[in-house]
Amino acid sequence: MPSLAEGGYKDYNLLTVTGTPTALKPVHIYIAGDTYGTNFPGSGFEQEYTIEVKSNK
Repeated sequence: MPSLAEGGYKDYNLLTVTGTPTALKPVHIYIAGDTYGTNFPGSGFEQEYTIEVKSNK
């Protein structure tokens, strides 16, 4: 399916994480929210992700 920039629909199912790590330790990302306009409106969700930062040597 085409993206919004390509004349398609707005996709709320995308998360982009950018940046440069300053330490060699894990980065934790926590996401929480509620559904809207779906088959399960008002359902809550939460998810935690861990990104392992490694040296590029």
